[in-house]
Amino acid sequence: MEEEKKEPKGIGGWMILPIIGMFLTILLQLFNAIDILLYYDIYANQALLIWNFAFIILAGGSLICIFKKLRLGRNLAITHYILLIVFSLFAYDIVSLIGGLIWMFYFLHSKRINNTLVN
Repeated sequence: MEEEKKEPKGIGGWMILPIIGMFLTILLQLFNAIDILLYYDIYANQALLIWNFAFIILAGGSLICIFKKLRLGRNLAITHYILLIVFSLFAYDIVSLIGGLIWMFYFLHSKRINNTLVN
C-alpha cells in the first residue's frame, strides 16, 4: 500500500500568526483612530485616518474570509500586506516592511493557504 502524503490543511500552523496579527491590527488601528478623533485636528490628519480605516477594513475582511475559508481571503490579506509595505516605506519602518514582505509571500506561496481557502 502506498501512503498518501498529507498536505497541510485548515487554520493552523504558521497561519495562526498572521491571523493574530490582523486581530491586533484592528485593535491598534481602532485605538489610533479614536485617539486622532478625540485629541487631534481631524482635518490635519485625514490621510492618517484613511490609512487607519483602510487597515481595519482589509484586516477585518481578510479575517472574515479566512474563517469562512473563502479564496477572497488570500487576495485581501495580500492587499493588506501590500498596504502595510507601502505605509512602512513612507514611515521608514523597517520592521513592518520586513513583516509585510514575509507574510505577503506566505499568502502567495503557502500550501496551507491554498488547501484551506477553497470556497
